[in-house]
Amino acid sequence: MRGLNVGNTMQTQATNGRTTVRPGVYLLAAGGKSTNRYTAQSTFHQTKLGEFAAPAPTKIAPQVLHVPMAQVSAGQPVRITARLTGAEPQDSIFLVAQHYYGRTQVLPMTTTSYATVEATVPAELAYPGLLRYWIVLKKAPSKR
Repeated sequence: MRGLNVGNTMQTQATNGRTTVRPGVYLLAAGGKSTNRYTAQSTFHQTKLGEFAAPAPTKIAPQVLHVPMAQVSAGQPVRITARLTGAEPQDSIFLVAQHYYGRTQVLPMTTTSYATVEATVPAELAYPGLLRYWIVLKKAPSKR
């Protein structure tokens, strides 16, 4: 995948059939196929490929939507899911799980679909009592 519109320098290859994009014009090609002959000035049905004028991207503060489970089975792993927006691909997302005043464990959360993250609390933290947890977004250092 290669960005074509003005200011869009994105060039990437999908991993497991997925990649992240922002508004713009992209040239997509099958793996191993050359796209060098196409530029923003190339035409398709009287339209230049790079003519798309996308609105400027908007930055929003990170937001999380999570509905906790009322109860879970003791001794069984617990899958925690949430919807998280405002995170960048280079950011890190963690679940900090603690059995009430007990051991604390930091678990990496994985993105399972757009804006959905999840982690599994191991069975040894799911014993009778109160399980407390926090979803933590660690922003990557800015490249200024």
